[in-house]
Amino acid sequence: MDEALERGHYRLSSTELTDGEAIGGQIIPQKKWFLQLAQRAELERTQTDLLARKDALYNRQTKAFRSVLIALPFLALVFLLILLRYRYQNRKKIQAVRERIADDLHDEVGATLTGIANAADLLEEVHPASSPKEKELIAGISSNARRTAKETRSLIRFLEQKSTDSDLIEQFKITIEQMLTGISVQTEFQAQDAFNALPPIQKWDLLPFFKEALNNIVKHANAGSVEIRTYRENKKRILSIADDGKGLPNREKPEHLLKRASKLHAKPEIIRPETGGTTIRLIL
Repeated sequence: MDEALERGHYRLSSTELTDGEAIGGQIIPQKKWFLQLAQRAELERTQTDLLARKDALYNRQTKAFRSVLIALPFLALVFLLILLRYRYQNRKKIQAVRERIADDLHDEVGATLTGIANAADLLEEVHPASSPKEKELIAGISSNARRTAKETRSLIRFLEQKSTDSDLIEQFKITIEQMLTGISVQTEFQAQDAFNALPPIQKWDLLPFFKEALNNIVKHANAGSVEIRTYRENKKRILSIADDGKGLPNREKPEHLLKRASKLHAKPEIIRPETGGTTIRLIL
């Protein structure tokens, strides 16, 4: 070994300095070799530290993900409870508005109409009609006021959701009896539960739509018969009103009905059969 050192040859292992003749490497200065060794040790320590930090970060992310998975059903439940509470409060507010409208109708409109009817009866007693025409007019004032007062009371109970007056199909039947007197009417009311299950605001808007459609038949169609149906088709509620009248003039569209259908967020269909008449289908 001393002889090798005298010749400038030294070996530590298969990876250290050689005299350049061996296949293990080339001779480099000893100082440089030690510096590189120190750098390598530093890099190895840095690598070990980075691996430890990576493992710690992975563990933290795993724990966080597990916490989210555990908390997710709880958060969904909290969101559902908040949503149900909001719906309950919203329905409560709507019902309060409905009851206030009903009270106003009862106190103002109902009382006024009843007063008109009583005044007409009193007028007939105090000043008997001098002609059949006057008698007919006074009787018409009284009967119309009482009929309107009765309809107002039904509307009030409908708004308050009391008794059978909150039943939409029953309201359809009452409206038919009141408006289609002298006209042959065929009815087929299916899916009654589905129609009565509509939200109150839709039931509130659907009844004026129905009355407007019947009013158009009475005033403009000159119809002899009317067919009214309610049914379900592909999970959709459908109201169909068909008449054999003279149809819409100049193939016009019933603008008032279309506006009411828009408020209902429903699709109206105006069908003009070749046999005559008009069919209106409202798809909810």
